[in-house]
Amino acid sequence: YWNDVDGMLYDDYDVARVNGAQLENEPKSCAYLRMRINRHWVSCLVDSGCELTLLPARMVKPSQIKETRTKVKAANGTAIPVLGITCVRGKIGNDVVTIRGLVSDQVAEPMLSIEWLKENKAVWDFEKGTLRLRGKTHRLVARECEDTWVRRAVITDDIDIPALSELDVPVKIMC
Repeated sequence: YWNDVDGMLYDDYDVARVNGAQLENEPKSCAYLRMRINRHWVSCLVDSGCELTLLPARMVKPSQIKETRTKVKAANGTAIPVLGITCVRGKIGNDVVTIRGLVSDQVAEPMLSIEWLKENKAVWDFEKGTLRLRGKTHRLVARECEDTWVRRAVITDDIDIPALSELDVPVKIMC
């Protein structure tokens, strides 16, 4: 880190997070809500910094997706392709919640937005790792596995690559 007092750059291992980076021995933060959506048990990222709820296409039936013209960008400015908008039900224990969100084949996990939190009258207790929704308290969990990013590259056009050569090939990355 940069110290403004003495103008020196320090390598400080006490600093735990930088733009989502995490030390190996750091306790995991609880920011995921486990629920069942369309017969899928999923951990949904509770993200108060996210303006729109996003759902992976693999968790939504095609018949549940309606057309939308909404454009979405990731925090880094990259466009996120959207297949449509949906409204599905999630089940947390015996409680049922409604999830209105955009559907994309480019997101790996459901992300519950600030709007979803407001709609459900959420109170997030960071110290206890709980989320109260409409008066009922639910325990949050840490990300289950750091290696959950399974991706598949799909080539969208036929491309001829000459022998003994290299070529950048345009692909679509699927979650």
